[in-house]
Amino acid sequence: KVKKPRDSSSRSDKRSMVLKTEVCRFSGLKIYPGHGTRLTKMDSQTYLFLNAKCKRLFNLRLRPAKLAWTTQYRKAHKKVRGFSD
Repeated sequence: KVKKPRDSSSRSDKRSMVLKTEVCRFSGLKIYPGHGTRLTKMDSQTYLFLNAKCKRLFNLRLRPAKLAWTTQYRKAHKKVRGFSD
C-alpha cells in the first residue's frame, strides 16, 4: 500500500478556537478561562472579578461609574472608543 501524504489544504483553515469569556462584575472587562476570582455569598449569588483590585473595590462598595478605567464610566461619559458591546 502506498500512503498519500495528508494535504493541509483539505482541512478548513478557517477553523478557529473559541474561548468562552466572561465579564467582570465590577469593571466590565473580559475574563479569559483560567483567570479571575469567583465570590459566592451566603445567599448563593456569585460574582466574578477580573483581579483582586476589582474585588477589593467591589467590597468597598465603590461605584464603577466613578472610576475612569471601568466600562461603566466610559459609557456614562461617552468614551466609546476602546470597547465594543
